[in-house]
Amino acid sequence: MSERISRSVSRVFLSILGILIGAGCGKVGSHPAEYGVPSARYRLDGIVRVRATQAPVESIRVSLFANGDSNPQLSTLTGPDGKWSMDTGRVHDSGTNK
Repeated sequence: MSERISRSVSRVFLSILGILIGAGCGKVGSHPAEYGVPSARYRLDGIVRVRATQAPVESIRVSLFANGDSNPQLSTLTGPDGKWSMDTGRVHDSGTNK
């Protein structure tokens, strides 16, 4: 009888432990957590200007390409002041930064 109770307690304990450990491996943001894998987020920004006059250029597409890839990983347009910015936290995703 005590062996049966011991097994039941062990099963309950292991079930609770499994739930607690599994809960720690959820998603971080929109990407699954990858423990032990270094990661970094960078913000790129700048201003596009006409070289001769230094006037800002509006609505020019600025794109970030992976090495050797012909499709941009991120893309954005300059604002009325020529400024642009990109968050590289999504570089591994396909599509554009909006």
